[in-house]
Amino acid sequence: MKVLILGTSNCLLKGGAREAIEQYFSKENVTNISLGGTSGTFLALFRFIEGINFSEFDYVFFDFIVNEQWQLRAGRSPSHLMKIARIFYSLLPPGVRYCHLGFSIRSNFFHPNIVEHIHRSLCLEFGITFISIRQILIEFGAKYNIGVEKLFVENDVGHFNTGLVNAIVSQIANVIHTFPPKDWSSAITRDIFFIQDFKKETTERVSYSTSLRNQEYGLFKNNTKIKLSSGSFLGFDYAEIGTEAFIYVNANPFLVKSLHFKVDKPWMKITAFHKEILTNSESDLTISAVPPANMSAEFTDAISSSIDDLSGDAKLASAYFLKIPINETLKAFDLNFLRNFEECYYFESLIFDKISSDFNSIKDLAWGKSV
Repeated sequence: MKVLILGTSNCLLKGGAREAIEQYFSKENVTNISLGGTSGTFLALFRFIEGINFSEFDYVFFDFIVNEQWQLRAGRSPSHLMKIARIFYSLLPPGVRYCHLGFSIRSNFFHPNIVEHIHRSLCLEFGITFISIRQILIEFGAKYNIGVEKLFVENDVGHFNTGLVNAIVSQIANVIHTFPPKDWSSAITRDIFFIQDFKKETTERVSYSTSLRNQEYGLFKNNTKIKLSSGSFLGFDYAEIGTEAFIYVNANPFLVKSLHFKVDKPWMKITAFHKEILTNSESDLTISAVPPANMSAEFTDAISSSIDDLSGDAKLASAYFLKIPINETLKAFDLNFLRNFEECYYFESLIFDKISSDFNSIKDLAWGKSV
């Protein structure tokens, strides 16, 4: 069996979902291309555009929600997210068993939120099993009188207790073969997307490597201007280390993207725009140390640091585009409406019943002897 994990930090934490999946299926059978601090939906779409072949895998696990909850608070349009998610889910090839793991930030824990609604509804529509880890933990905590502070990593508002996650995902791995495979796909192909290689705009390069990805970046200095291709500009890859700049996108609408970080690790990230950015033959991107005058800036997909004393330098790689506007894409492939579906919580109930029946071993895994 071949397994793909494509998520964010909740699929990277030691002792959590990643280890449960690797233990059940054996590590050599698991490919993990998750990336922390990013929008899971855009990350997955960008990796699809790059060429990842989902049909090569028997099982695929997604984890998109947590960072997108933060991003909506920062100004991302829910309708923009839903349209991109609709395009992504529609193009996934049939015959594969997909499972979306629904994590949550703490402030959204007790109530369903718009990001979870978007992914749950689209997963149900397109034949992807959605399991809300959030809902399972609510019921688990209520049944055993476990306070919310113990359901999350200590002093962490974005990651569930890894022992609990491990127990839940282990049960999911055990029954994923019973999940229905996706049974249809839209006519969308990679041909409707393209990549503009920003690295070609400079002779200065740097490469970083992790156990999950190798990436080369172009080094751009303050006031560098890059001519943009025409299309719907979705986002791009960048490296946090050595990137302290504002990105001015001269397009429709004019946009300023804040990329300022003061870090000492070569963290590889993607950033995606909060709304659709349409570019044409006159559009360009300028890298600048100067913040916008009397204008707000979109922050990157992770938490930004101080904007004082920016170098104006940036490390950028690939930029991702749709050839035509998003709404035209949805109409062209008959994806601009919700199909009828009936919500089903069967698998969440199944997993809850399984972990609830073995509380003693799970509490030791999650908290040791402290509960």
